[in-house]
Amino acid sequence: MTGRAPLARALGAVGVLVFSAAYLVRDLALVARVPDLADWLAAAEVVRADYREGDRVVFDPPWAQEGAPFLEGMDVVTSETVDWYEVGKRRRVWVLTAMGRDDPEVPAGYRPDGAWRPGAVGVHRFVVPDRGRVTYDFLARIRDARVTRVHPGRREECKTFRDGRWHCGAEHPWQFVGRHERDIAGAVREVIWAHPLHGDRPIEIRYPSVEMARTLVLHYGWTQRAVEAGLGAPVTFRVGVGGRPVFERVLRHEDTQWFEQRVDVSDLRGGREDVVFTVSTPDYQNRQFCFTADLWDGPG
Repeated sequence: MTGRAPLARALGAVGVLVFSAAYLVRDLALVARVPDLADWLAAAEVVRADYREGDRVVFDPPWAQEGAPFLEGMDVVTSETVDWYEVGKRRRVWVLTAMGRDDPEVPAGYRPDGAWRPGAVGVHRFVVPDRGRVTYDFLARIRDARVTRVHPGRREECKTFRDGRWHCGAEHPWQFVGRHERDIAGAVREVIWAHPLHGDRPIEIRYPSVEMARTLVLHYGWTQRAVEAGLGAPVTFRVGVGGRPVFERVLRHEDTQWFEQRVDVSDLRGGREDVVFTVSTPDYQNRQFCFTADLWDGPG
């Protein structure tokens, strides 16, 4: 037994050395794949040479964004979660790959339109499939909205519009309806902030006389802060078009996604209708509700 102990210790020491060497080799390989300044500059030059107005640039993996400063003047997505719906509003998308990601992950239907490897960063260009066009972006047209607080027996019109936000009376840091950027479901998104009132008093967001298309696409959900707080009560989100209800959802605390809903409104295409979004809850504490909406002429 005593003769075996030194041998076991020796074998154990050799095993540790082999294991350490393997990890060293792996770490050196990873370091070799990390892009440096020259790699990012070379990739940026490839994009800049054929970048067109309306293109968008994303990273794969999304967190490998060290090259973003070299793409100044371009539309670059720097969120760690890519919102492919928003990317899909463009005609072309550039994907910059790093850390061994040679085959970028893009949605089905994106057609490869070029690939370059000027260094440790891969450059891939895709043509976005034609799914129609956005004819009305409710976020971009927030100034067109008519915002009303509906109290028992009276309606309070919000008449102050400043910096893309509607206020009822004096400006307020969170009791408004309008443009905001919030962390929602893993991405910082530009949204219509619509924090509800307390006591089931609806906020009504009316867009008058909107020219209708084929499909109304809705996105909605809680901010990350609302998810983490877990306070207040569920929010009811209703959408009406031309005086008829087309969508309703009660959003509960456990509903933490950035939800998408497509509504067929093709029977109204070409006409003009009021589109009304309504948000309400019995308890408004930390119920940071947000949404976006687009009309698409085509499948959407």
